[in-house]
Amino acid sequence: MINFVFRVYSGLRSFLQSVRLCTYVFLDSMANVFYPYMWSLDTRIRSLAHVPKHIFFTGGLNNHNASKRASHARRLSAILAAAIDGGVKLFTLYSSHELWHFEEINALLLSLTNELKRLGYTPFISLAVKTVDTQLFKSGAESTESDDESDGLLTPLNILLLSPAARPGNFSRADAIIQLLDIRNSHGSYISHLAQYAGKDFSYSNMVEGFHGLAMDTSGHFIGYPDLYLSFSKYQIPQVHNCMPWMLRCAMIFMCPPIRHYNVQSFWRDLVRYNRARQRRADITKNLD
Repeated sequence: MINFVFRVYSGLRSFLQSVRLCTYVFLDSMANVFYPYMWSLDTRIRSLAHVPKHIFFTGGLNNHNASKRASHARRLSAILAAAIDGGVKLFTLYSSHELWHFEEINALLLSLTNELKRLGYTPFISLAVKTVDTQLFKSGAESTESDDESDGLLTPLNILLLSPAARPGNFSRADAIIQLLDIRNSHGSYISHLAQYAGKDFSYSNMVEGFHGLAMDTSGHFIGYPDLYLSFSKYQIPQVHNCMPWMLRCAMIFMCPPIRHYNVQSFWRDLVRYNRARQRRADITKNLD
């Protein structure tokens, strides 16, 4: 009897959660129709006292299906562009079970360029496969300045897109960084990397060089643990498989619907949740003092 009641309760709870999720998806889709024509994240985000500086995305971000790849890239790019417009400068896109392929990266790059142009920017997005030539930022700034003169109101923007194999460097001249990580950067890979130095003489810089995603910007301008962890999953399960432990150290983990049901309005709602949670934490800490 107790087991039957428990199963009924679990089923009812799951049903109510599904109804709530569908309601949120519908309302977010309706509100997102007016973006960016009647509202923008840049104006809304100013009302928040706590805004994440480093956002971590994971869960179904890439898709090998050509018909779905463009749709995934457009939705993810719209969120990234809105966040950049709102002042967020550092992002991590983690694929927990698959590799990032050139087709997916290229689709993301093109979609992000279009979304930023729609928001009034002239973006120069540089893809760093392994090493980064800092002169790219200079030429990018010069090219965007010339475009700005011709377009009139567009704002130049330098964005660095780091591949999973990119090496650390001085990225202080970039306006925003988007680093792509996958199973090549998993926790197990770092354990194997450390094992290579067991019983050997080595310098700290040589050891850290292979730790992609830990401290990519050697200038210290773009650095810090993720503040907000957004996991896209149909089953509401955090996609933390093989994720680097330091990436989860300070982040608040929010469960989100699949990326195909997520939009800028959904992202704004999660930013409001993050602000409330951080404010509660700050109030509790203040009361303890």
